[in-house]
Amino acid sequence: EDIQAQLLSQSPSFAAPAQDGGGGRGVYSVPHDDASPSGERESFFPRHHKNHHHQMSLRKMHMRQQSIDLFMGNARGTQQTRRCRDVFFAALFYLHIAAMFSIGMKYGREALRPGAAIFLGDRTEELYDTYDNIILVASMCGAFAVLTSGLALFVMMFISRSLVQVCLIFSIGMSFAWGTIGIGLSPKSFVPITGIIALALSIGYTFVVYDRIPFATSNLRTALDGIRSNLGVVAVAFFFQFLLLVLSIAFAFAGVGLFDAMVFGDVNLGGRAQIVVSVGIALAYYWTYQVLVHVVQATVSGVIANWWFKPHGSTTPFCSEALTASIVRSTLFSFGSICYGSLLVGFVQTLRQFAGPIRPSSEESVLLCLHECLVCFQECIVSCVDGLSDTFNPWAFTYVGMYSYGFLEAGRRSTDLFRRRGWSMIVTDDLIPNVLFMVSVVIGGVTGCFAVLVQPLDEFRFYSIERPNLAAFLLGIAIGIVLSSVLLGLISSAVNAVVVCFAGSPVDFQKNHPKLSHEMRSAWREVWPGCMDIMDINVSMDV
Repeated sequence: EDIQAQLLSQSPSFAAPAQDGGGGRGVYSVPHDDASPSGERESFFPRHHKNHHHQMSLRKMHMRQQSIDLFMGNARGTQQTRRCRDVFFAALFYLHIAAMFSIGMKYGREALRPGAAIFLGDRTEELYDTYDNIILVASMCGAFAVLTSGLALFVMMFISRSLVQVCLIFSIGMSFAWGTIGIGLSPKSFVPITGIIALALSIGYTFVVYDRIPFATSNLRTALDGIRSNLGVVAVAFFFQFLLLVLSIAFAFAGVGLFDAMVFGDVNLGGRAQIVVSVGIALAYYWTYQVLVHVVQATVSGVIANWWFKPHGSTTPFCSEALTASIVRSTLFSFGSICYGSLLVGFVQTLRQFAGPIRPSSEESVLLCLHECLVCFQECIVSCVDGLSDTFNPWAFTYVGMYSYGFLEAGRRSTDLFRRRGWSMIVTDDLIPNVLFMVSVVIGGVTGCFAVLVQPLDEFRFYSIERPNLAAFLLGIAIGIVLSSVLLGLISSAVNAVVVCFAGSPVDFQKNHPKLSHEMRSAWREVWPGCMDIMDINVSMDV
C-alpha cells in the first residue's frame, strides 16, 4: 500500500481517486496514448463496459511502468558537469598519432622515392609505381566502400520493419555474388573460396537467429526512428569515415616506409624487435580505429537520449543543438574517456570470451581434492575477468555519451543498471551487431572484388607483387570492412542507447513515443517473457 501511495503521489498520470456525481465510484486519469485520449477520466471499477478487460490491462501496464520508473530512479544516470575527464589517455592518443606521422614523414617518403629500392636493380622504378598505385587503389576502394555503405544505410532507413530479414537476405545474396564474381575473375584464387564460406555462414546464422528477429526488429525500429529525427548524426558518421580513410592511408604509408627501412638496413633491428615494432603499429592502428568508432557511438547516444525525452513528431533541425552539444562532449570533454575505453574494452571482452569455457562446473568429479583445487583456481580467474568486464564493457560508451561520466564510473553504472533491471542476460544478445557485421563483411568482399577489377589496369597495376590480385582483394576487403563498420555502427550505437533508455526511463518512452513503446514491450515479452517486470524488488529499492 505504501508503494502504491508513493506511485500515485509522484506520478501525474495517476490521479487520486475522486467521487463522481452519480455513482460515487473512484475515477482514474489514463495517460495519453493511442488507445486513450489525454485527460479522459474513467471509473476504476466500471460495472458495464465492453472494453473493461482492455482498460484493466492498460492500467496494470501503466502501474507496472510507474513502479519500474520509481525503482530505477537511483540507477539512472544524471548529467555531469562539463569538464575534461581521463585527460591522460587523450594526451596519450594524440602523442601516438603524432609519432605515427613522424614515422611516416621520416621513412614513408623513402618508400616512394625511386632510389629507396636500389637493391632491386632494374625493378626500382616498378617498386615505386607499386607503392604509388597501392595508395591510389586504396583511395578508390575507400570511396567505393563509403558509397556502398551509404546506400545500405539509406535502404535500411526505409525498411525498418523488415530490416533484419533484409540484412540477412542481403548478406546471403551478396555473398553469392562475391563467390560467383570471384569464380568468373579468378576461379583458382582466394576470392571465390572466401565468397562461398561467407555464403555458408550467412545461411547457417539466419536459421540460428530466426526466433529472435522480432526482438531485434523492435529495437531497430526505435533506433532508426531516432536517427531519422536527427539526420545530422549521419553526416557525422560520414565525416569520421573519411577521417578513418585518411588515417588508414597514413598508417599504411608509415608502416610500409618503416618496414622498408628495417629490411634495407636504415633501421638496424633484430628479428624479434622487428616483430615487436610491427605488432606495435598494428595495435596503434586498432586503437585509432576503435577511438573513431566510439566517438561516433558516444555522439549518437547523446542525440538519442535527447530524442527519447521529446514528444513524438517534434521538429529537429539538421544540425540541432543536441547534436552540437553531443559532438562537443564526445570530441572534447569526454574524449579522454573514449580513448581510455577504446584501449582496453576490446582486450577485456576478448579475455572474457576465452574465460567462458573454464567457468567452474557443478558436476562432481571422482578426484575430489584435485577437483576442489581446480574449481578454486577457475573461480579466481573467472571472478577477476568478470570484475574487469563489469567496468570495461561496450555499454560504458553509451553512458559516456549520454551523461559525461568518466569511463570507469560509466562502466560500473551501466552494469548496475542492467543488473537492477534484470537484463544482464538480455543485453548480451548480439543479433544486431552480428547482422551489421555480416553486412560489413559483405561490403568488404564486394569492395575487394572492385579492387581486383581495378588493379589490372595499367594506371593501377601492382607490378612488383607476386600475386597482385590477392593483394588487391585483401586491401579492398580490409578497407571495406573498416569503413562500412563506422557508418553501420551508427545503427548499433543508436540501438544501445535505446536499450539503456528503455531500461531506465520506460515511462518517458510511453509518454513521448507510445506506439514505439507498445511495439517494443510486445516484442520483448515474446522473446523474453517477464522482462518487463522488476526481477528483484529488494535490489531495485536498495533495501
